[in-house]
Amino acid sequence: MAERTSAPRQVGFGGLMLVMAAFVIVGAPLVYLLWRVVNDLLTGQVVGTRLLLAVPALVVFIIVLNVLARTIRRWDAGIG
Repeated sequence: MAERTSAPRQVGFGGLMLVMAAFVIVGAPLVYLLWRVVNDLLTGQVVGTRLLLAVPALVVFIIVLNVLARTIRRWDAGIG
């Protein structure tokens, strides 16, 4: 099996800002929903539908964080 040996792609400032804005736009509603559910649970108010929405939102949030971490590692490898 051949290994992929491509040079890391240089990301300009504009590209960096666009990618980071995309992560914020996707992540902010997820953080809001998860924060609201945790807050409701801590105050003893259990809302079933919101709790059911929180489970897939948590999975998507973990995936977004994983993609963000890989993207930052890739940028860091391109800089060094």
